[in-house]
Parts: sequence; C-alpha cells; structure tokens
Amino acid sequence: LTHDCIIIQIPSLKKKQNKTDELEKLMDIFDLAKRHQIEYDEKGLSKEYFPLLRRLRKAIEEEEVKGIMDVEDEIIESFKQKETEIEKALEIAEQERKRAEEEKKRAEEKEKLLEEKEKLLEKERIRAEEERKRVEDSKQKIIELAKLLKELNLPIQVIMNKTGLSEQEIEKI
Repeated sequence: LTHDCIIIQIPSLKKKQNKTDELEKLMDIFDLAKRHQIEYDEKGLSKEYFPLLRRLRKAIEEEEVKGIMDVEDEIIESFKQKETEIEKALEIAEQERKRAEEEKKRAEEKEKLLEEKEKLLEKERIRAEEERKRVEDSKQKIIELAKLLKELNLPIQVIMNKTGLSEQEIEKI
C-alpha cells in the first residue's frame, strides 16, 4: 500500500508573513509554543474548517484528553532527556576512545624509542668490544715486537722507546 503524504513544517509557516493559501491559514493556528491551545481568527478561515476547529477545541477542553496530552508531553520530554543523556554518554565515550588512542600512540612511541636505545646500546657494546679487541691485538703485537727486539739483544732502553713498554714488562717477556 502506498499513501500520499504531505509534510508541513509549521515553524517555516510562521516566518512567512502573507498567508495566501487556505492550508497555510489553517496550519497557522497550530502554534507549537502554546501546547494544548488553539488560537485562530474566524474571519481569515473558510467555514469548512470550523467543524474541525470546534472538534479540536472540544478535545482540548475535555479533562481526560488533556490528561492524556499532558502524559504524552511528559513522555516526549523524558525521551528528549534520555536522548540528551545518550548523546552526552556517546560524547564522553568518544573522548575516552580518543584519549585511549593517544595513550596507545604515546606508548608505541616510547616503545620505539626504547627499541632504538637498545639498538644504539647494542651497537655501542659491539663497538666497545671491537675496540677492546683492537687494543688487545695491538698490545699483543707490541709484546711480540718487544720479544723480537729482546731476542736481537737490543738494550732495554731502546726496546722501551720503540714499544712504550715499561722495564718490568720487557723483563717478563
């Protein structure tokens, strides 16, 4: 089934000054700011709308209908409050999600920095080890040179000058 539907935006009608159409004049009586009240000028409306307007006015005057409309208003207001609460909760949740993402990014950055530091420390340790080995190799070569010079019966003073070793170190060789 399909039905034709006309949507009338009453607040938009209020902005229009010259109400030329009969429907505009009829819809103008429904002032959303004044709930449960209908105000109209009979001179500006066609007589065919009078039965409708009398019926609406009669419904508003009945206590039972008025009570139902008040309950509906309370329910609508309750829904609006819940909607506002939900929107606030969603906003807070979004802020928390963003904060968590930022913290995660910071943690990842810290982790990267730590990894880079570890790599640098490892490189430094390797470089220090290589330097130690190079110094050790140099010292071993100096000792071998001193041994060779001692075997050639060179004076200890000459060996000391050439190798940089002390007299005790040369005598141990």
